Amino acid sequence: MIAVQPVNRCQECANEQGMGTVIRRYQLEGWRLHCPLCDQMLADNNDQTPIPPSNRQHLIQHGERLFQAEANGENVGWASPGELARLLLMRRVPRPLNVDPDDLPRLRVLGAIFPDFDDTVANNNIPLPSAGKPILPIGLRHFLLAAVGSVTQIGFEMLETLQSQTMGANRVRFGTFVGEMISRRQESLLCSNYETNVVRLSHN
Repeated sequence: MIAVQPVNRCQECANEQGMGTVIRRYQLEGWRLHCPLCDQMLADNNDQTPIPPSNRQHLIQHGERLFQAEANGENVGWASPGELARLLLMRRVPRPLNVDPDDLPRLRVLGAIFPDFDDTVANNNIPLPSAGKPILPIGLRHFLLAAVGSVTQIGFEMLETLQSQTMGANRVRFGTFVGEMISRRQESLLCSNYETNVVRLSHN
């Protein structure tokens, strides 16, 4: 989720530290919502800043911390935030199928967690990225952060529920993603346990 061109900027830091012409790493991080230097809300290149719902702040902050930890190479638990982002931006077929067929191309799995995501996209005619390059416009990014935070807190069973909102090739890809995540997590735990046992034996 690193962009090739700057997608974020902090006007406050640019003004105070003269960073207007310097590209900082956080300007390329397509998941970030807050400036890592001053903690102010970032803006996009059109000076648009998001207005996240106050009742989701804890989930948004949790999601942002997870992405930051993964970017730092830290252990993020049972699921990769970057891989969850790809799952959440897959196309969705709602159950029951009670929407206009013309609306189906813009529906994403993310909207099954926060229906106002679908409304925001539709009302503002915002183009969405593909699951393969999940960098959302900054005005939508808080939905993704909150959804990643929510999934990681609830656990694997939430992914099973979300998979039921997909069909065809997307359902297969969804299941493959989840299977690979679980497999890597199990391998990581086995390696960790092995290393712990080796250290323990070396002290005996």
